[in-house]
Amino acid sequence: MSRVFIPLRGRGFLAGAILCLLCPVPGATLAADPSKIEAASVIAPVEQFHAVLLQVMRDAAALGPEGRRSRIDPQARATFDFARMARLIAGPTGRAASEAQQARFAEAFATLSIATYASRFKGWSGQSFETLGTESGPRGTTLVLTRINMPQGEPVALTYVVVTGDDGTPRVTDILLKGSVSELSVKRSDYAALLQAGDLDALSAALEKQAQALLAP
Repeated sequence: MSRVFIPLRGRGFLAGAILCLLCPVPGATLAADPSKIEAASVIAPVEQFHAVLLQVMRDAAALGPEGRRSRIDPQARATFDFARMARLIAGPTGRAASEAQQARFAEAFATLSIATYASRFKGWSGQSFETLGTESGPRGTTLVLTRINMPQGEPVALTYVVVTGDDGTPRVTDILLKGSVSELSVKRSDYAALLQAGDLDALSAALEKQAQALLAP
């Protein structure tokens, strides 16, 4: 497995790095390795998301909570398949709900997820993101192996579970914290009581309230 260290000094640096991966080099053979092209396409949205997070961390004080949320929101929605993640979390309770209830829960989950990033990534003290490579995951998924390097202490491993849709667009559907703890499993456990009660609207309202609290000045 190749290791590529990417210090991520802003969007321009990352965009240049991606272009170097995807664009042909003069004089090089025209026959590209399909597996490398596929890996680059799966890695790209994760690295773009990391680049936005790093810039938000650098600008955190000037942006404030709402500014960080606004900066993260479009890239997060492009990177994560929040609707699919919400369906997996809601399970039978979601399938029994109306389309309107399902849509509300998916949006509440997306809103809270983005607000959580905005509240956690609120300062920079030398952290960097590193992409370690990809592996084949279960049920046709691809695992993008990354970590956050800390200026002090051990790196934090983050493994992104990526599904490529019918349209060819790769989207993240889960994150494995420390390489093994599924974020979706944690959320299902957190929301178990309301899901077992079959009250998806109450769960949506709780997530909406929590997101507002995280963004309070």
